Amino acid sequence: MYVKKAKLVILFSAILLIFVSATYVGTIHFASADDAETKTLPTYPDDIMEQVRKSLGGNKHDPSYDQEIMALPKAKVMDLYFDARGRTKGLGPELRETVLMIFGVNLDAISAMENSGVSIFSKGMWITQQPHDLFELRSGPDDVDVKISVTDFFREVTEEDFPADLGKTLEEMDFEYLDDEDAWYFVNPSEEPIADEDKHPIMGAILNTIKEDYSQYLNNN
Repeated sequence: MYVKKAKLVILFSAILLIFVSATYVGTIHFASADDAETKTLPTYPDDIMEQVRKSLGGNKHDPSYDQEIMALPKAKVMDLYFDARGRTKGLGPELRETVLMIFGVNLDAISAMENSGVSIFSKGMWITQQPHDLFELRSGPDDVDVKISVTDFFREVTEEDFPADLGKTLEEMDFEYLDDEDAWYFVNPSEEPIADEDKHPIMGAILNTIKEDYSQYLNNN
């Protein structure tokens, strides 16, 4: 029994290592696009990189795989990491589901949001954030409220404020406009966490706006 518990602790430690390091990598800021081209490629901690290189068929110390690894969705990185550690294939999705149930952190959703153009701040930390994101979504510590605004990058490249059409859509979802912040804000009147089925239309409205009007500003390279 003790051995099983120890293995479980090790597994969750690895999951949290991937999650925290992924968040760190995703929140690196660059002074400008020119500066970004001269920066060293950010990577996950050595243990993660070594195991994923092995999963991809390479030597664990071969950095030639790093660019490929850093372009992978974080959920895929997790799968490859556990594959290299001799875990049963398919364990990654099961562990991500467990993290969701225990910590309330949806790693699959986070992975899917990479390079979407939306920065997400939740549970006191940046879940995903890229220097060329167009919109910023901030939820409170208990997920009871959410605020949506445009980023400085959005204003720089579009020379616009918050899109009027998106604002109208959010207003129909009972958001209120914060004039002093040029942002839209919603708080659940029940004072309970906003349900997933209510989050999906909100995020869908933002992503649809990006797709229809601002996709040319996305940096997915």
